[in-house]
Amino acid sequence: MNKTHLIGFLFLFSIACHGQALEVGLGTGATFYRGDLNPNFNPLLARPAANVMVRYNFSRAFSLKGRSMYGFITGKDGLSSNPLNKARDWHFDGQIMNWGLDLEYNFLNFRASGTIVRSKWTPILFLGIEQYRMPKRNFHANGLTFSDEVDSPSKALSYGFGYKKELNAKLNISGSFGCKLAMEKSNSDYFDGFGYFDDETEPYKNTYPDIVGEPLKYSTPNAHVRDRFFYANVTLSYVFSGVRCPNPRR
Repeated sequence: MNKTHLIGFLFLFSIACHGQALEVGLGTGATFYRGDLNPNFNPLLARPAANVMVRYNFSRAFSLKGRSMYGFITGKDGLSSNPLNKARDWHFDGQIMNWGLDLEYNFLNFRASGTIVRSKWTPILFLGIEQYRMPKRNFHANGLTFSDEVDSPSKALSYGFGYKKELNAKLNISGSFGCKLAMEKSNSDYFDGFGYFDDETEPYKNTYPDIVGEPLKYSTPNAHVRDRFFYANVTLSYVFSGVRCPNPRR
């Protein structure tokens, strides 16, 4: 065995010894919308959601997680602090689903073997990419309701924080709070049914109906920011333990 093969073998052996494990889990939580109707985060917009995940812990510090979520989402002018939003009184609700991949960083030696300090919990940070679609959206304004859908999947950047805790040798519980920021501007700006032309001006429907002739800052309730949604969840997972090497320092 040459030196390159030996180094590769020792590297793979080290990964196996220090917490190689596969997890599958189910979770539940809530989605939150932030955008033109509600430019500030509002917990009253919480809607139920559920998720499934598969996590591979390939080192003490890093995990790779594949996950999928299905839930409901809403936005309401009536919950905004802006009087122009309240006067427009537009709101939407719908279903949303996404699937993606996250890279997680564990701050502590969570479930690690072969180390003097072994933690049964750890805070985490994660960064990932995903696709989402909305199989149904309902818009409500002026006593009328109409529906559409975001049929083709749209890409989004996912990032956030959370924690993991070991319950026993086979079970973990984890919680996280993440932001989903759409990567295609045209799709993200129309997430709530409002958006902008390519030259950054607003369509007529975005404006407050009674003072259309006023300057832009007085005639529109909309925040000129990209729409996004958030997902908070708690997940219970089952651990398929990998190779556990003895610790020579014990």
